[in-house]
Amino acid sequence: MAHDKPRSRRQFIRDSGIATGLAAVSLACGARAQTKRQVTVRLDWIYQGPNAGFMVAQEKGFYEQAGLNVEIGPGKGSGSTAQLVASKATQFGFADGYVVGNAVSKGMNIRAVAGLYRRNPTAVVVLADSDIKTPKDLEGKTIAIAAGSTQFQQWPAFVKGCGLDGSKIRVANIDPAGSPPALITGQVPAIAGYALGQVPSVEIRGNTKARIFWYADCGVTAVSNCIVVHNDLIKEEPELVRAFISASLKGFLYGRQN
Repeated sequence: MAHDKPRSRRQFIRDSGIATGLAAVSLACGARAQTKRQVTVRLDWIYQGPNAGFMVAQEKGFYEQAGLNVEIGPGKGSGSTAQLVASKATQFGFADGYVVGNAVSKGMNIRAVAGLYRRNPTAVVVLADSDIKTPKDLEGKTIAIAAGSTQFQQWPAFVKGCGLDGSKIRVANIDPAGSPPALITGQVPAIAGYALGQVPSVEIRGNTKARIFWYADCGVTAVSNCIVVHNDLIKEEPELVRAFISASLKGFLYGRQN
């Protein structure tokens, strides 16, 4: 029976050092896993295409890789999200840049730190077989727009840019989740929202085609959705802001590529 060769003092110290080092690495990794930073982010709307990058970052582990444990909550419009960030009820928000600009002008101590879309995705959406062929045809009709939303705040600019008579168009307050069904069932002939979220919902759920009138085509070329934070967070925890932005952008880019 073979016997192990006796180890020299030098070998013993070397091997013990390696073992101790591995144990230290293991403990450090465990400590990092247990001390992931708790982070909250409030979306602009319900969970849907335009804000899916945050969920992708969560699912693909990009936040975890950055040492973050992120709680993602649905929103009730960019205006509401901006207020939550301003009051520090949430650390991060996803809100329209136009709305954020209005909020800052009214004294909210918030800032957009990362932009996501190059073109304003806001649009009026009608069914393809509707008699509304141009924005002008909206006069005498009703359009569903959630109060406080990006589309609501940009509506006056759209009306002016398209040369419409706003007094001839009735605006009904219907929440984001209820807007596509309201259009499909004929409750309203038009809705306003982010085209990349509302159009698929209308076409898939209603088994029909939609027609789009972009706000940008009527001159509403405002900065679109941004990651928004309170200015205090930038001053106090800049590394946290950078880590969250980096991981979130990875999520949006992955979603676009796949």
